[in-house]
Amino acid sequence: MVRFGTARLTPMVAALGVALAIALGGCGRTGAPQVDDLTSDTSSYDQLDTTADSGLYTDPATYSATPEPEATPTPDPTPTPAPTATPTPAPTAKPIDLAYALRVIDLKTETSGVLGFKKVTATAQVMNPSFLMQRAGTLVVTFTKKGAIVETQRFSVVLDPAVIRDYTVKSNEYADAATADVLTTQ
Repeated sequence: MVRFGTARLTPMVAALGVALAIALGGCGRTGAPQVDDLTSDTSSYDQLDTTADSGLYTDPATYSATPEPEATPTPDPTPTPAPTATPTPAPTAKPIDLAYALRVIDLKTETSGVLGFKKVTATAQVMNPSFLMQRAGTLVVTFTKKGAIVETQRFSVVLDPAVIRDYTVKSNEYADAATADVLTTQ
């Protein structure tokens, strides 16, 4: 038979007593333990008290079989004027410094044909004077016959910085002269 001394038994009994008190006491809560059952709905907020007038319950609305006439709004004695459109200024592109715009530096023309049945071949040298930026534009070649414009051809031109390039254009109509210009877009 094993004998325990009082000194060894007292702390053990005290620890068991504390554990039992915590287990039975519900960690300091009072009242009945709550059951977390999702199927039982016993919340007092969901129950309607119909015996006392608590302000939570209202009688359902009753509707009549004949509709009541709706009230028609009366017109305002002074009508509001319609708003007028205010013109918005169009956005303007940043102007290109003409010192850095594309330009035609040389135009050579050759004619082929007989008498009034000549066609012109024009070679335009286009230069990008900017050393930093690529430029784009439209090369416009105008062909004339006895001073009157007979044909205009347009071509997109993109030049890298500090580049000179030749563009050759042949007229489709009979002409005796040509002019060239570049419209820089960026």
